[in-house]
Amino acid sequence: MSKHFLSIAHLGNNHGWRYVVGIFAILIYWLRLAGPMVMGIDAIFNQIFGISNLGFVVASLAAFPPIIGILFLVITKLHKRSFQTLISCESAFDWRRFFLGFIVWFLQSSIWIGSGIWLNPNSYSFSFYPAQWFLLLPLALILVPIQTTAEELFFRGYLMQGLRLITKHRWVLIIITSIAFAVPHFGNPEMQRSFIWSALVYFVWGVFFAVITFKDNGLELALGCHAANNLFSTLVVNAPDSAIPTTAIWTYWGVVDARADFIYLLIDGAIFYFIFFGGIPRRRHLQR
Repeated sequence: MSKHFLSIAHLGNNHGWRYVVGIFAILIYWLRLAGPMVMGIDAIFNQIFGISNLGFVVASLAAFPPIIGILFLVITKLHKRSFQTLISCESAFDWRRFFLGFIVWFLQSSIWIGSGIWLNPNSYSFSFYPAQWFLLLPLALILVPIQTTAEELFFRGYLMQGLRLITKHRWVLIIITSIAFAVPHFGNPEMQRSFIWSALVYFVWGVFFAVITFKDNGLELALGCHAANNLFSTLVVNAPDSAIPTTAIWTYWGVVDARADFIYLLIDGAIFYFIFFGGIPRRRHLQR
């Protein structure tokens, strides 16, 4: 197999029209089918459990497994290559890198939020309702990583590998895929905090995930980090204007400053990068 993650795009049937078909299939599902499916699941779930917001949360997250299914068919049937090639140039998924990325980011988030609660306790309320939280817990542990995996496989996997056939310039790939990652989030309610700064936050998230994917030569680290971030906001600390409005352990009631979020993300991303890449190179193909 190829030694570099992006060079995998040259394997199998890699004609440009195949990538157009693959991207079009994802967009058709997302724009035409996902919405009605979310509303249907929301209605059914609310009838069964009758808990406010939980049906919407589950339905929103349940829209992502079909994306992984479509990508699996596109990669294996249309491009005629292994689904693993969408993740790394290794022959098997590196669970160690996934869990390292997950644990480090989760700890970083815990330190930030713990400091915030200590310094500004009036902005947070303890909103732990065991019956709701323990019902949400198994659903979140299953569906949130699926959601983040679908996004990583599409934006940092399929889209970036496909664009690699057009240009070899890494920053062009990073910028294009990061813009593409940010745009679907523009409809999220937190964009009302400040459209420009919130858009920049999502763009920087895309850049961050793309950079660590390049550096680590695979998606596992980004997959773990992304899953940790979304699970933390789903289960530990949430805000009323969140895109996924869950009853987390803590609720932040203060005014969310999108500019501060932007700065915190830059700092957190730099710390994460230094932890993994500040010393001896740790990419898998350099360890062997």
